[in-house]
Amino acid sequence: MKEGEKKIQKVNEKSSNDFLFSQNNFVYNLVRQPNDISYRKLNEATRRGYLVIVITNQRGIGKEIMSKNDFEKVMAKLNEELEKHGAHIDAYHYYPDVDDASPCRKPNIGMFLKAKEDFLDIYFKNSFVVGASWRDVEAGKKLGAKTILIGNNTSIQIKSDYVVNNLLEVVSMIEECYNESKND
Repeated sequence: MKEGEKKIQKVNEKSSNDFLFSQNNFVYNLVRQPNDISYRKLNEATRRGYLVIVITNQRGIGKEIMSKNDFEKVMAKLNEELEKHGAHIDAYHYYPDVDDASPCRKPNIGMFLKAKEDFLDIYFKNSFVVGASWRDVEAGKKLGAKTILIGNNTSIQIKSDYVVNNLLEVVSMIEECYNESKND
């Protein structure tokens, strides 16, 4: 990892083979537009043993549009709100580099590999990468993970495994996939 990558928080260790990786807009929406149902859905995911790990490019820090401190305040506020509803984020990894060729900048998978160092029982093929951009979908595909695209972004050339409209549908989609795999 290049200097600048920072894990803000690792709340707890779990042993599960199912992981939910998210790009940051998925989580920022909870800060900008708090929604009790969304919090409950995230709580449901963590109660069922999913680790929730935020993997996010933060070019704005690299361009000095926002500071690391500003970003960390947003994440602290989010965690505070999540905890009020019994939910949490297990780990955050962000990368402020502006160079698209960086191995840590999505769609490259350096930050995901760092998360695997922290949580050794991650099996990417059993994981979900959730996001709203082609970078998230491509990173998920590189990992062999299942991909969930939030929103029907028709400009994305890479096909995700699943498309949902919003956060409320993400956990339901994951549960549906999990139940199907148990029946196979």
